[in-house]
Formats: sequence, C-alpha cells, structure tokens
Amino acid sequence: MIQVWLSTDPEIALPENQAVNIQLNSTDDYVAAYSTIVSAVHDNIALTVLCKDRLAGSWFRVLAQKYGAAQFLIAEFTLRGQLEKQINIAVPAHITDRQIKESHLLDLTIPGTPDQSFEDYMLEVFFGPFLTRIGALRRVAEFIRNYDPEQWNLALRERPLIREIYQKRLSEFKELYLKENKPAEMKLLEWLSQSPVVLIRNLSALKILANYPPDIGKTYLWESLFQPCGSELGSQTCTRDCEWK
Repeated sequence: MIQVWLSTDPEIALPENQAVNIQLNSTDDYVAAYSTIVSAVHDNIALTVLCKDRLAGSWFRVLAQKYGAAQFLIAEFTLRGQLEKQINIAVPAHITDRQIKESHLLDLTIPGTPDQSFEDYMLEVFFGPFLTRIGALRRVAEFIRNYDPEQWNLALRERPLIREIYQKRLSEFKELYLKENKPAEMKLLEWLSQSPVVLIRNLSALKILANYPPDIGKTYLWESLFQPCGSELGSQTCTRDCEWK
C-alpha cells in the first residue's frame, strides 16, 4: 500500500510517530519519487509519501486512479485533522493550521469528553476546570487548589491561540456579570484580568478583613491591603459570595 499525504503548507510535518519514506517539496522531486513508488507498487512494498507541492499532488491523484484504492491511498494532511484525532474533539472551522502550529497544540494527546467544546477543553487542559463551569468566579477555592503559576504563564506567553481563548472567556464573563448586575464577580474578574496572583492576594486580604469589625477593617487595613489593585468593593462583601474553605 502506498500512502500519500498531501499538504500545501511547506512548514507542516507529520507527527514524529509517523514515518515518511519519501518527501516532495516541489515538482522537481516528482520524477525520482514516481520511479520509487511504481517499483514499490509492483514489489508490494508499503511506502508513506508526504507531498507538499499542489501540482505534484494532482499528479499523484492521477497515479492513484491508475492503480486503484487497493494499492494507493491519497489523503489530505492537516494539523486540524491530526489535532482532532488526538483530542477527539472537533476543531472550529475558523482555527487555522498555522494557529495550531504556533500554539504547539499537537503536544496534546489527552482525549476530551464527548460533551466538551474545543474552548472548554483547551481552558481545562491549561488552566484547570475553573474557567469552564457555571459560576466560575464563585469557585475561588477550586481555582487556588489548581493554580499552577508556571503552566499558566507559559500558556499565555507561548501559546497565542490559548491566550486568545482565555481572553475571550474573560470577556464573556464580563458581559454576563454586567448583564446580571453582579459587582462582586466583576471585582474578582478585574483582579483575575490583572493576574491570578492579584486575585489570590486580594482574596487572602478579604479573608483577613472578614475577621475584623467592619469599622476597623475599612478604616485601618483596606488601603494597605488593596492599594496594589487601586480599587474598592464599596458596599460589596465577597465573604458571602465566594468560597473561602
């Protein structure tokens, strides 16, 4: 069987576990490849071919028609298709192979669940389930338990598509909280948008304040605890809205 993978992106390579016997980068490579492939067909030798030239790919399609499906298999190779195979989740149509490559998503091999969306899968893999559940910002204890600073920072810094999905989810939260008039959640979201470290630090500060009488906490501790954020909760008290234990 001759397996020919067609790809028009010159930078795309098959996964490391997929051996390639012949690679064509231009039509100049076709004559030598043709001779080797025809010999392999007659000798019943299996070959895997990666063709990165569109015109040469059309010639292979003609060759495949000549020898038939029993001897020749032609398939388009895309990073989208490979990623879908690895995570068992459909990749949205607007996401390109280039984005998948730039964000190193073929590193992912853990299959998702049938009910997961692509965005929820990515958020859970890199940030934990915190951002994928209803009432996410009320689950601060879950967030603190699962927060991995190194993985979080690497995902946002080195994986552009993951950063885009993350920022989109925060924007969706903001729109929802504004619509539902939830100022406490809006404040938590503001802190998270600055940095997970800011969120954790300010949540810890709120827990400290909760142990003081309101007049003492507000008068003597508020500014020193929340000055880095430069904001106030006003009359909102997060001690009732959030999980602390």
